[in-house]
Amino acid sequence: MILSTTIKTTKSARYFTLNQPTELTETIWIVLHGYGQLAETFIQEFVCLDPKTNLIVAPEGLHRFYKKGFYGDVVASWMTKEDRENDILDNIAFLDLVYSQVNHLLPNQQIKINVLGFSQGVATALRWVGNTAFKVNQLICWAGSPPPETELTPLLIRLRAITITQVFGDSDPFFNEQNQIIIISQMVAQGLNVNAISFQGKHELNQSILQRLA
Repeated sequence: MILSTTIKTTKSARYFTLNQPTELTETIWIVLHGYGQLAETFIQEFVCLDPKTNLIVAPEGLHRFYKKGFYGDVVASWMTKEDRENDILDNIAFLDLVYSQVNHLLPNQQIKINVLGFSQGVATALRWVGNTAFKVNQLICWAGSPPPETELTPLLIRLRAITITQVFGDSDPFFNEQNQIIIISQMVAQGLNVNAISFQGKHELNQSILQRLA
């Protein structure tokens, strides 16, 4: 007989920051990368934001692997379908810890909190924002779709109180126009406050849209 046993263990995790926290900081951006990326690379997409007023924080997915299978560049992901429930709980605990640590660095506590998830990071962002007790002002879902458990009542109650912006490129190979309409319509039907933005581009971030959201 094969039995599965789960234990809690301590794991080192990392996050990267861009810009210095000061009394001029107005917004913290907590940005979650997509599948097969690294936080250190992903955070560079946000250099277009005003460094005086924006502090960028990029946590890195807890699962790292070789991009080509056995060698070369190392990338990360947030989870797989295997043991997903525990991975979800681990991600929520990790992001809560990052939020708490960064928030204590700021002399001005009356600041705006933007959470941005890109691609696979969208599902992780929605799960975290829907479960955390910390303040979040705006959730930006970029080139990704909500996880199936978004329909659960506890998550919806939390998410309905937050402004959500859904962003897609008009040439995204993973989400055609019909897919985009379905995703946004389903979120609206769940009572979520969703703003939709489209830009000319593929499965990627867009600096002009980022500046607009800031």
